[in-house]
Amino acid sequence: MRTLPPLLDLRAALATARSLFRDRVPAAILDAEPVVFVTHNQFGFGNPVEIVVPAAGSLQSADAFAPEFDELMLRGYPWVNFHIAGVHEGQLVVLIETPDYTVPGPPGTSLNFSGPSNAVMENHGAVNVRVLAAG
Repeated sequence: MRTLPPLLDLRAALATARSLFRDRVPAAILDAEPVVFVTHNQFGFGNPVEIVVPAAGSLQSADAFAPEFDELMLRGYPWVNFHIAGVHEGQLVVLIETPDYTVPGPPGTSLNFSGPSNAVMENHGAVNVRVLAAG
């Protein structure tokens, strides 16, 4: 069984992202707790501060999400984007974005980091999370 390098650990990745954006993103956003993670996401239909999630349980705590993060990092994606999206109801929302393809051969996933968009920053770091209706 392969193990992940220390940087690819979910909590280490969060610490790295917070450190990378410390000069650009206010502490009220970066240090918001708790932190929730979601993989299946898309920005809302024409609304740059809206995050659309497929189900109510899509937002997960770090403890709940860590095994999924490990699996994503080993799946064979060429990259995974760790996107600090903004704050929703006092929670820091981190989107884990992946391409829609994997690369055959030995794994070599690059972990990329993104901070909040300009639209979110202009909205004082706030994002809206909308759950898709079932059915």
